[in-house]
Amino acid sequence: MAAEHGGARGSLRRQLLSGFLAVLGLVLLLSALFQYFALRGFLIAAAVARLQDAVHAATASGPEPPADLMRALADPRTTVWVLGPGGAVVAASPGAAQAALDPRTVGTPWTVAGDMLAVRVPLGGGGGFGRRPPPGPGGTVVLATSLADVNAVLGSEVRLLALGGLAALVAAAFAAAWTLARGLRPLAEIAAVADAVSAGSLDRRARASGLPAELATVAVALNGMLDRLGAALRQERAAHERLRRFLADASHELRTPLTAVMGYLELWRQGGGRGEAEMEAGLAAAHGQARRMASLVDGLLALARVEEGGASASLPNLRRILTETADEEPNSAVRWPEVAPPVMIMANADAVARAVRNLVGNAVKFGPPDGPVEVSLRREDGWAVIEVADRGPGIDPHDLPHVFERFYRGPSERPGSGLGLAIVAAVAQAGGGTAEVLPRPGGGSIARLRLPIATSKTGPSPT
Repeated sequence: MAAEHGGARGSLRRQLLSGFLAVLGLVLLLSALFQYFALRGFLIAAAVARLQDAVHAATASGPEPPADLMRALADPRTTVWVLGPGGAVVAASPGAAQAALDPRTVGTPWTVAGDMLAVRVPLGGGGGFGRRPPPGPGGTVVLATSLADVNAVLGSEVRLLALGGLAALVAAAFAAAWTLARGLRPLAEIAAVADAVSAGSLDRRARASGLPAELATVAVALNGMLDRLGAALRQERAAHERLRRFLADASHELRTPLTAVMGYLELWRQGGGRGEAEMEAGLAAAHGQARRMASLVDGLLALARVEEGGASASLPNLRRILTETADEEPNSAVRWPEVAPPVMIMANADAVARAVRNLVGNAVKFGPPDGPVEVSLRREDGWAVIEVADRGPGIDPHDLPHVFERFYRGPSERPGSGLGLAIVAAVAQAGGGTAEVLPRPGGGSIARLRLPIATSKTGPSPT
């Protein structure tokens, strides 16, 4: 996987480097073209100005006959044509025939034909040639000169620009490669962290300090994702461990009554217990063990339904739940609240009612035979608090952290499935509340169930 990441990292580096060099190359090319054409225009303009200055200097004293003008403009590098007022060639220098240029096609201000630069210069408004120009339009002079010097300079400029651009690209490539390697190093560290986490090192985190803002954002996002992933994996492991213990405890708890029932059945099958008293005792014992198994199965189903969220939430009134539970509880030792406030919560009514019955039944079972067991309901800072207090011997401090665990019954010899308080804790957790058992001042215990009161977002909260 590291190799794959390395390949992807190299590919990104090549893409960034090639893109940067392509843009830089395009910029250098455009700059070179601008310099080339600017220099070419400057050199041609200088040549045009030189030819125009020569004509103006030769005709400064007035119009000259074509022969005199030819001699004035005599230059081995320059070809001269003199055009009359009608555009016809009236005179030409000796090299005009080899110029392969029609002077009548030369435009203004100048024309480039092949390797020749041709310039048309008007002679002014006199007309004709001679010492006394006749009236009428004047003629023009066309001069053509070689561009060999200009091309030589431009060739040198092209070579200089090419070498300079190539050197700039090579230097930029090395600089960009070093910069990219340094800039992508944090990404390599982040990839290494991802590899380590995928290999099982859930505690590895990416460094977020000292990085550019963009990479720091990536590192922080990755760390947050890893934190959530680690928490989810830990919860999954904890759930798996709880399931393993749950299955082990359930099988252990169910094995005892099942073994007893099977033992009684095997005894009767082999002819034992023929007397009526023995049969009655055996049936009572088998029935007790069967009821114990039924209680265990019922508790397990209730616990699984609450933990899996199978019970739909509603807006039950806790005062009504306490009233209905009091009607179902025959024990006169339980003192239910005579006046309780109407408190609405966002929870499942049946699950909350079962939790209350479990708290009351647990207090009755472990309290003194004559009670009393006191049940109360109150509001407390947005919470509905149900308390069940008894005056029994209390719970050993060593057992308090374990009372909400499944099948935990402590050293008591009293019957029970060990699931009552576990169901209470599951109901509290499903409703977003808490459950706790505290020692009561003066002796006994207080079991407290706290559930959030329904707000305007979840439903009405009566006052």
